[in-house]
Amino acid sequence: MPAIDLLRLRQQVTRLSEFFFLPAEFVKHFHVLLEAYHNPTLRPTQASTPLSLFSYRTPPMVLRTIEQELRGLAISYPEYALELADALWKEEVLEMRLLAAFLLGQIQPREQWVLTRLTTWANQARDAELRTTLLKNGLERMRRESPQLFLSLIAEWLNPQRPHLWENALQALIPLLEDKEFENFPLIFNLLRPALERMPPMLKNEMAMVLEQLLRRVPNETVFTLRQWLAEAESQSDLWRALRRLLPLLSPAAQQSLSSLVRGS
Repeated sequence: MPAIDLLRLRQQVTRLSEFFFLPAEFVKHFHVLLEAYHNPTLRPTQASTPLSLFSYRTPPMVLRTIEQELRGLAISYPEYALELADALWKEEVLEMRLLAAFLLGQIQPREQWVLTRLTTWANQARDAELRTTLLKNGLERMRRESPQLFLSLIAEWLNPQRPHLWENALQALIPLLEDKEFENFPLIFNLLRPALERMPPMLKNEMAMVLEQLLRRVPNETVFTLRQWLAEAESQSDLWRALRRLLPLLSPAAQQSLSSLVRGS
């Protein structure tokens, strides 16, 4: 595919933004724009398995330019942004659902507006790239502006009685733990313990990523906390087995931090 003409792209995106208040028209013209930049040689950036959604495989720059153009409109007109996000999500097209996730993340984090959609959409998102982006971008303002509401959501998703929501919670925690300003790690440990002790094998990758981030941010506190938990548990408990399963998935540095705990049993 030829190099993208940035001036032309910006003009096209500006034209597309004129339909922000008309969701059906926006969706129709968005299809046309995506088709114009369709590149069958590109793979979606995070997809390691075949997508369940159709993808135009457009260069990432196209979607980023649209996001930049719509950010101010979404912040200024949240009700219209929600209407547009709903219309985009109904389209079973990867790029459209990625844009819906972005719009959701620009809206003031009022519980009645955001949380229901996030939970429903996350459960509908079967593709790794889409789910990761939804839980990162869709919760952007909530993480930044309403951390207590965000942590309440994580606590709800990590409820021991709702294991079907644990994957959402673990993936949503990654951007929070990457935030250098976040420091409430004791709360995170408390929320994680039930899920770690009852960790289904299918969640080992997500749990390993969370554990990796904790070891990077607060290595001493993480090792100390895990040591306490292991001391309270029997050597053949689910907690011991979970940590043994996670160990090979961690970086060499993280493995070194935990190997003496887990293998010393």
